[in-house]
Amino acid sequence: MRKQTCLIIFLLIACIILGSCNAAHANLDDQDVTIKILTTGNDAGIKTVLDLMADVFNSEHEHVKAEIVMIPEFRNIDDTYDTINTKISVKGEIDLLWLWDSTDLWRYQERDLLEDLTPYVEKSVDYSLDRMVPGVVKCFQKDGGFYGLSPYFSIDSLGGKASQIGEKAGWTTEELLRWFQEHPDCKGEMGLYPDFVLNYFFLPGNLERYVDFEQRKAYFDGEDFRSLLQSIKALPLDKTMYAETWYDDQARDYVRLELIQVNNLESYCNLLKVYGEEACIKGFPTIDGLPRHYMSAPCLAMLKNGDHKEEAYQFMEFVQLRFPEYFQGNSLWTDRELLEQSLSNVTSKDPKEEADKGIRRLSDKEVEALRTVINTLEVQSLESKKIIQIVIEEIWPYFSGEKSLDDVCAIIQGRAQLLLDE
Repeated sequence: MRKQTCLIIFLLIACIILGSCNAAHANLDDQDVTIKILTTGNDAGIKTVLDLMADVFNSEHEHVKAEIVMIPEFRNIDDTYDTINTKISVKGEIDLLWLWDSTDLWRYQERDLLEDLTPYVEKSVDYSLDRMVPGVVKCFQKDGGFYGLSPYFSIDSLGGKASQIGEKAGWTTEELLRWFQEHPDCKGEMGLYPDFVLNYFFLPGNLERYVDFEQRKAYFDGEDFRSLLQSIKALPLDKTMYAETWYDDQARDYVRLELIQVNNLESYCNLLKVYGEEACIKGFPTIDGLPRHYMSAPCLAMLKNGDHKEEAYQFMEFVQLRFPEYFQGNSLWTDRELLEQSLSNVTSKDPKEEADKGIRRLSDKEVEALRTVINTLEVQSLESKKIIQIVIEEIWPYFSGEKSLDDVCAIIQGRAQLLLDE
């Protein structure tokens, strides 16, 4: 009898323990997980866009919640990066980064802070890299890993009227210099100052001419760079600002070469309407004359030290798939089918009727040119941007006559080489 009683008590205790374990497990399964997405900005509207995506995600996910953490952008960009670094250095504090410039991906990837997204995408049942535009996919890849997801992207390049800059994309530094010499009446929206022309027209695609990144050597004190500065200083540049009339009908007669950013195709069509003719996305000048176009995009990246990686990827994929539903338009979507739909929507169907209505659409030739650009997109390296920033900070005293060519080149050379030696 005592044995039976003991057995019954034992079974009751076991059931209580087992029940408690199951209850604890159930509570754990039902426990809400909050993933935190860190971004920067001083514009309340920016936060609203991200909050909308978080709100929709939260309404569709019972136990996973997304929270946007906004930090201000300081006047000194280094202070902004320091604040980000402080936040992400705490394990489990932040799960995802929303970066407004995809170049910043490599700021964190190079420090081994980002999770390779390849295994997450490979096991996803709703998404795959095959859905993305190939030219965009490669811009998020490095060292065999895939590090960013973005629903849309932009093209950054040089462009203008085909009748003025030529129909064929690509040119060398010498050809661009010659073009400026032959077009002294060329105008710029904010004025064509020599430092602006150097840093934003000549250097982005051609920096390898003055920097050997593999050998970690700068040559800003060499004859090539010195000759470029002297040639640009001698150009007959129009420094007048034309911002007020840049998109008016009278701008149709302007000779213009400009930085072109294509993200919304309707805006691009409106620019071409001002042109009054076909455009050419020429590309930044390069050593070999082949066109160079850069991709820029906001993107989500996952931190290695986040505590909720599976849930974080859920949010990344959600934004990738659902963002176009809430921000509709003929954008440059990273999804191939959506991109093709955007291109189709802005392709001319009836030129005469469109002209009568004052609507500008893209010709088949212009659409194919856009496709070619998209398929050859590159990402400007973080190191390149840092070196160009050095030139931006130091070059004006030469063009203004405050410092000699030798002095300015020596300063740029010293700072650039110091950066490469780090």
